[in-house]
Amino acid sequence: ASTNSYTGVYGSGTLYATTSYTYQYDGKISTVTDPGNDLYTYTYCFLGRITQVLFPDSTSISCSYDDTNNKITLTNGRGFNKIHWFNWLSRLTKVEEEYAVSSFATTTYQYDESGHLTSFTDAENHTTTFTYASLFGVTNIQYPDSTYEEYDYGNMGNVISFTDANGNDTTFIYDSAYRLTQIQYQDQSTTSFTYDLNSNRTRMDDNAPSQGDYVEYTYDYWNRLTTETRHISQDTYTVSYQYDAASRLTTLNYPDNMQILYFYDDLNRIAEIKRYIDGLNDEILLDNMQYNTESLLTQFDYGNNLQATFSYDSRDRLSTIDIKDGETSFLDLDYTYDNNSNITQLVNSWRDTSSTLNSQTESYSYDGLDRLTSASCTSWSHTYSYDEVGNRTAKDSVTYTINAVNEVTSLSDGTSFTYDDNGNRTGMTKGTDTWVYTYDDANRLTVVQKNDITLGEYIYDGDGKRLQVTENSATTTYVYSGLSVLYEENATGSATYIYGPSGRLAKRTTINQETNTFYYHADHLGSTRLVTGDSKNIVGAVTYRPFGELETEEGSEDYLFNGKEKDSTEFYYYGARYYDPEIGRFATRDALSGFPANPQTLNKYTYCVNNPLKYVDPAGLWFEPADEEVKNALDDDASENSGESSESLLDRVAGITEDQWEYLYNLIKNGFYEQAIREVLDLLGIPYELSEGGIYIFGEYLIEFIPGLDAPGKLFPSLKDGEFGMEIKIGEKATDSPQEFLGTIFHEFVHVLQMLEHWYTMPEGLSEKEQIAYLNSFFRSDEVHAHILTAGLYLHMREFGLYIDEMSLALEYNSGWHR
Repeated sequence: ASTNSYTGVYGSGTLYATTSYTYQYDGKISTVTDPGNDLYTYTYCFLGRITQVLFPDSTSISCSYDDTNNKITLTNGRGFNKIHWFNWLSRLTKVEEEYAVSSFATTTYQYDESGHLTSFTDAENHTTTFTYASLFGVTNIQYPDSTYEEYDYGNMGNVISFTDANGNDTTFIYDSAYRLTQIQYQDQSTTSFTYDLNSNRTRMDDNAPSQGDYVEYTYDYWNRLTTETRHISQDTYTVSYQYDAASRLTTLNYPDNMQILYFYDDLNRIAEIKRYIDGLNDEILLDNMQYNTESLLTQFDYGNNLQATFSYDSRDRLSTIDIKDGETSFLDLDYTYDNNSNITQLVNSWRDTSSTLNSQTESYSYDGLDRLTSASCTSWSHTYSYDEVGNRTAKDSVTYTINAVNEVTSLSDGTSFTYDDNGNRTGMTKGTDTWVYTYDDANRLTVVQKNDITLGEYIYDGDGKRLQVTENSATTTYVYSGLSVLYEENATGSATYIYGPSGRLAKRTTINQETNTFYYHADHLGSTRLVTGDSKNIVGAVTYRPFGELETEEGSEDYLFNGKEKDSTEFYYYGARYYDPEIGRFATRDALSGFPANPQTLNKYTYCVNNPLKYVDPAGLWFEPADEEVKNALDDDASENSGESSESLLDRVAGITEDQWEYLYNLIKNGFYEQAIREVLDLLGIPYELSEGGIYIFGEYLIEFIPGLDAPGKLFPSLKDGEFGMEIKIGEKATDSPQEFLGTIFHEFVHVLQMLEHWYTMPEGLSEKEQIAYLNSFFRSDEVHAHILTAGLYLHMREFGLYIDEMSLALEYNSGWHR
């Protein structure tokens, strides 16, 4: 074996971090030693497919291959198996998940001759079917309870209407460039959009809260969002952004004239955050940022001089969080993990508002699918049971009744629930109390009543963000940056929120003309544990049970579990949906469909696949590892700063005229393949650059069209400042069809998404080297190489064999993540 080392310079240029590699005779990575001197070992079968990854703590994951029966078995660190079965066309036909020793939940998939998924049958034997009466996609989805949804397409493939299971029609209108310009709902309300010549959204007119409410957007030369001005009920709120030459956000201007300034080190990591009020009073909110050699945050100081420190184990999993004042600890959280990175113990020591030190040890256990089955400490204890598709069937002695579409209809304590055909919870009866929930045509919760008394009323903008909340006769208005609330106000005052690398960092409140600054101290989930004032006084202290139920609460903080706002209805607002911690599930269905390779994600109600200690759900759409949410909190602030598009790739393809198709045909026919690709990308408005190997497409402009995968920085937490790309190389000419040529490119991009699918379903806590090995294990018909370069992580995949035989076009692609 040969050895190679790559060295990167950190900080001042005097600190170096070295990653070392050894290779097998065939060039495959054998071992990786990271900058922390942690050793990862990789084992392969004779065909070069990975069979085992051995981690620094001597735990491992493994893959085995049965080519005779066309199946792959993945064994996790706890020894439980997930078996993927494929047909002769390499389409996934069955997944078996081991939820207990030798007990498997089986999900099956059926396809038509064109490769469309026509049905899947879940592990509880409930079947969902898909009908394709159009060349452009599914036209009917029928659920196990016989309710259904219908889709209609325009001549060029864009969705022009949608009929939901309640029978409500939604119409989509496009301009001549096939950009979405208007959404018309059944109740005649509309949301409309306008764009500039670069397809950046410049205005959105909301269908609520009243006529005349809208948002205006401006951009700089590089299409970066510079201002976002919202007009609500005759009031105007402006958020503006400034960037440096490296496109890093440097200044965030709030509606109340507060400025937040961000400073970075040489590795693009946050180094300091300052605040100005009306351009005056330079105030440090966060400084003394320190990172380890793997760029994991290890320390920072709050503006009130409390210090936060973080430590990690050999697999880069968070071990401790300590908030202290000198030698006095305010909050100390110590984590212990099993072999699959599930938290098995949390030692929580905290001071309450009287500065009394409290401590408790919480213990957790899981089934074979890493679903939480028990949780206990000295003051409480819970057990949980689930069916094979992830529905909770019991909590302690209370049992749950579930219907065919995974709706909980009743509990054994007498509580009952009702739903509409879209799966929205419309009613709950508990004892003598009755709740009624009302929704708009976009399935957004608008009114909650208890015993005929209104508890809450909610108004949203055209993107579905909650603009106004009326509870207890008080109306609060919200202003966002990306998914994060920056500013809110009501009749008594206002609050501004500041975000840092550990999530929500601080808030500045002005109530009855009195201004104060408070600091948030959160756990690994982003859940608020302590709130302190300028003088380091503790004004809030919270403890939780596993699914977000409040155990103890001191203070009046609204942003609690996962950092989400808790309403007077007892729901948490997650963005796309509302979460009910009492039964550990969402009140409405997920708008995303989940991944067939991970059947537990197909259940549209479960919260974080029933592992609330390991995952978070940032927007109510998709779960992700908890520390990823904490480490990348700032990404949400500027997530829309690169411009927006409401179109799909199909919409842009639909914009290609017959003359343009003819031109592409002539280019391909005459062998000008690279030029043809460049022309296609130009027509689709997708930026690219010429690379040494071919054409490099900036994947951030592709990934934004895929629901739930709109943040490239969330692919690899340690590469949060990087970009995602797809590099295309052309092989031998074998087709004259530009549509087939374009279809091939999109086919390859689907494989990129498949890689992302496996990324989202991979075990938590893996290092970059482990992630590479895990991804390698899934591409049986592909050859995948991965290298750690000084520039970051780069994945190379070369496809060959079956697909080329089908499409008669040799095409390669590289997918890479770069710092």
